[in-house]
Amino acid sequence: MADEVAKKSDLEAIEVRMDAHMEALEIRLLERIEKSETNLLKEFRKWAMIAESRLRTNEVSIAGLMDRTAALEGRVNDLEQR
Repeated sequence: MADEVAKKSDLEAIEVRMDAHMEALEIRLLERIEKSETNLLKEFRKWAMIAESRLRTNEVSIAGLMDRTAALEGRVNDLEQR
């Protein structure tokens, strides 16, 4: 017969090889996902540190403006009371 018929043992051997191949692919995929997540978290942390620094700078600037506004309000009140 020109066409070969696959035996059950042949199919089982192929299945074992396919399972091993799929497991190896899954491991590689999980490693790449983990690496991507780690890189994203590192970059996000860098961005967050810069954003926090800018926020602190703005808070200091706003506090200074609030002090100046309070001083001006006091001066205006003094002028109005004259």
